[in-house]
Amino acid sequence: MIEKIEEMRVGSWMLEEYKETVKQDLLYKSVANMMGFGLETRNTMRKQETEQERRAREVESKYQIVGGSCRYMFQYTTAEAIEQLHFAMASVDNFETLMDSKTGDRAKRMVNRLHGMYRVGDNVHWGLLSRFVATELAQRLGEAFVRKIEQLVGIAENPILRGVLFEMLFFARIGNEQGLRVTSRTGEEVHWESYAVKTFDPTQLYTSGIERSVCLKPIAWNQ
Repeated sequence: MIEKIEEMRVGSWMLEEYKETVKQDLLYKSVANMMGFGLETRNTMRKQETEQERRAREVESKYQIVGGSCRYMFQYTTAEAIEQLHFAMASVDNFETLMDSKTGDRAKRMVNRLHGMYRVGDNVHWGLLSRFVATELAQRLGEAFVRKIEQLVGIAENPILRGVLFEMLFFARIGNEQGLRVTSRTGEEVHWESYAVKTFDPTQLYTSGIERSVCLKPIAWNQ
């Protein structure tokens, strides 16, 4: 008989925790090949950028994709992490049960790693792992999916998550047949037609193919 077992919930990593961690030279050297979007990007120093600033920039870019998963951050390249997340999204046959915590890593039967648990002050927020996962799902499932997430407890109260929701809503609508209606700073209403949304890496050459009009979504928010 097993006794004295204590369950511990380990929260997802926050951005500042990653930044503090990569300041340690020994650790950073062991994971350097996993950071950035490739060796060319990693070895490129911006003008007047220190080594620590470069490390923080790499972490901040990758955080938009892998979120609080330190495993994806330090054990997978960005391309590998994206592939793993796409596989995880493809493995879910019912996204309603995913968001209701009936499937996924909050459920009794673990299916994938699309959830994250983030501590903000004294509050704990459950949500999708990263901005990349959120916008990818919004593109696939449309505005109705975004509205369901909006109703989850704690989502609307978190200013960071509200920003992610806005981005999700944009990409859900711009790919819709009706397009998107926006209001300019002058108050004028403008209608944007529907566009195919394509995820791309701005550091690489992009070929549009047969599409006449596309909406290009960078892999990371600061690209």
